[in-house]
Amino acid sequence: MSLRTRVFKNTDLAAVCDLWNAHHRDHLIGIPIDSERMELFVHAKPYFDPQQLIIAFKDNRPVGFVHVGPVAEDTFQAASNRQASVAALCIQPGEDESAIAAELLRAVEEHCRGAGILKCLFRSALPFTSYYVGVGPAGSMAGVLSSESKLCHWLSSAKYKPSVPTTVWELNLLEFQAPADRIQMLVRRRSFVQRLVQEPMLPWWQSCVLGHTEVTAFHLTDRTEMRTLQEIVLWGLSPALQTQPESVMWLWPPKMEFSPADIPVEIAPTDRLLFLLSEALRELQTEQIDAVRTITHAESNELHRVLTRLGFQAAESGMVFERSFS
Repeated sequence: MSLRTRVFKNTDLAAVCDLWNAHHRDHLIGIPIDSERMELFVHAKPYFDPQQLIIAFKDNRPVGFVHVGPVAEDTFQAASNRQASVAALCIQPGEDESAIAAELLRAVEEHCRGAGILKCLFRSALPFTSYYVGVGPAGSMAGVLSSESKLCHWLSSAKYKPSVPTTVWELNLLEFQAPADRIQMLVRRRSFVQRLVQEPMLPWWQSCVLGHTEVTAFHLTDRTEMRTLQEIVLWGLSPALQTQPESVMWLWPPKMEFSPADIPVEIAPTDRLLFLLSEALRELQTEQIDAVRTITHAESNELHRVLTRLGFQAAESGMVFERSFS
């Protein structure tokens, strides 16, 4: 088999869409991607670099592509200059698919070494996802799903190792009932929930990642001091971009941190988050939203407990792979 690779050109957009749809045919139902959606989900991002989208050709026919891109710093204000992430690896199904995948992953290694990248992730999970948010398995936000066995084999052969287990959580809002106890009543007496009228001010990276979505935020505010105690951010695709009949909102993994003003502690951050999420979910119920989903990492034990109490169910499991370069 004679393969060649080159970087993306604008005339390749339709071919990239075809490869994406062919690769995901067995994993996705009713979620094809077209040129308009690919432009919004990927190419319109301010950090998109065509040099990082590599296409493989066999006899002048496109047979696969790999897309390696930036990873956010912990502040979400800039991209890391020492880490990268493969956002997508799509191969035309066939007898040569493993060889094509190996060649494209070799191209990723060459790119990373040339750019001084020390570590390359494969499908970095939310909140470090860069591209394809809202399409692909688990919205391309949970790493490699357990059902993607071919992809796991290709990555292992290319020396990528499992790194971060993830879980996809889903709540059916038709069945949602807000939890109630003494602590939740205390939170209600001392604070109130307010939905922002305008889209929230987000860090640069988060704003870019969610640029093609409709974003909303809810604040938990202290009734006496009128200071914000907790914020949650949710987003969904506009009706024009949705390809499924159900209406779904996604929850950005919230932080649970104390400020010095929270001492002495009477109400735990988990209790505040539980109340804030409950009130937000009630409002989404009235808007006929069918489900809310989110992604968590394995170490997010406190968030797991909050989600479980709200009625979220673990829908799928995933894994972020990584490879280090000396």
